[in-house]
Amino acid sequence: MNGIINRITAKLTLRQPPARMTAAVAELALEQGRISRLQVAEILWSDPMSAANILKRANESYYGMRGSVGSLLHAIEVLGPESCLKMLSTGSEYSFESPATDAVIRHARATGHISHRLATGTWMAFNNSASRPGFVATTGLLHSIGRLALCASFPAETESLYGFSELSFPVSGSRTELEQLQFGIDYAEIGEFISRKLNLPSEITEAVRGHLSPSHIAKDSPARKLSAIVAAATYIADKTGYGMEPQVSIPFEAMDESLNIFRKEAALQDGEVARVCEELHDMNLNTPNLGFEVSEGAVSRGAVSKPAADRAPSPSQPVNSRTGAPRNSGINRTAQVPAKQSKS
Repeated sequence: MNGIINRITAKLTLRQPPARMTAAVAELALEQGRISRLQVAEILWSDPMSAANILKRANESYYGMRGSVGSLLHAIEVLGPESCLKMLSTGSEYSFESPATDAVIRHARATGHISHRLATGTWMAFNNSASRPGFVATTGLLHSIGRLALCASFPAETESLYGFSELSFPVSGSRTELEQLQFGIDYAEIGEFISRKLNLPSEITEAVRGHLSPSHIAKDSPARKLSAIVAAATYIADKTGYGMEPQVSIPFEAMDESLNIFRKEAALQDGEVARVCEELHDMNLNTPNLGFEVSEGAVSRGAVSKPAADRAPSPSQPVNSRTGAPRNSGINRTAQVPAKQSKS
């Protein structure tokens, strides 16, 4: 088994550069100036591998932190928003992008949002008044970095395997089982390998590997409950259309093992999963809510659309009147960042 893992991991593209849109938004944000750490976190929310690399940098001994940095917001605070933007905008190479990669990122973002909701009872939003993303949300975002590495390193195989190729055909079994058949290793094992290589906090590493089977993690481990939360969030994301499959409705009567474990670990109240799914239907996790625009067709920094001179600052993020959940939290390929305010 170790021989198979070594052969696969030796071919993985681990230190992926930022996505093209991430680099474009980061450079425009630098030009505009005065960007907050929350806005940097929102930019990173559409690029989990870049988020992981920012965490890696924040955990380096150079910064002299006594404990590990597990929250994306904390990492941005340690490094500074401007330094993070410079890291994201520097260089001419971009990470590999494909429909399969987009689907994985969409699922990862939703899992981060849902993990935060299950852990705190409130929906995450990128503004100063709402519930801010923390350690649990960051873990949810990073849980599928192994699958992103597979997509970047084996594009033809993964597009076929995940159903995004003309060569794809219907198969039975879970995606992790198919990964084991194709590569001899699944995305959670690869995620653990990457997390260790990047020296991420041990709880994140354990959750990245253990969210497929939280019951296998020792009960006294801090990662046990974290893994259960991420596992439940992954299940809900898949079943509510934020996975890699066509949108479906969650069968409340058929609870997955991960939800049963989460019920025991977190004393989940009756009907809570159904409420989370109802709230998700009223949200659009792929719609941006920032203030300057980058054109959808942007493939280089030169294609970035500059803001109009008379653009008003963005209002606070709207909240759904029925659920209290923030609407349009997240960022997609039509990214936006607040316009620079003129000095008086």
